[in-house]
Amino acid sequence: MGSQSLGDLFKHYLNPLADFQFTLNNPVFWLLLFILFLCLLRFWDIKKSLSFCLVSGSILLAATKVEEIFGNTIKASGEPFDPLIVRLVAMIFIAIVVLYYCFIKTESGY
Repeated sequence: MGSQSLGDLFKHYLNPLADFQFTLNNPVFWLLLFILFLCLLRFWDIKKSLSFCLVSGSILLAATKVEEIFGNTIKASGEPFDPLIVRLVAMIFIAIVVLYYCFIKTESGY
């Protein structure tokens, strides 16, 4: 680690998450998903909690990839790119998943 403190390293990985940039190689992203999983275990069974976290994480990873692809395509044409629409769509998908898991998906549905 060298002269970099643990807090600085955490901030280094947290800053992209604050910018809605989720990647597979970000350990803070996986740590936060794991903490969410542990919190959900208090309310749901392990399968439901794990699948919720995996689906939510996949949506966030996909949103980042879609944003990158659209951004590169639009910037190549010389136009400015605002990622707000991609982020809003991702948040709508997450909201639908939350509603589904909270109100529709049952524990015995496996």
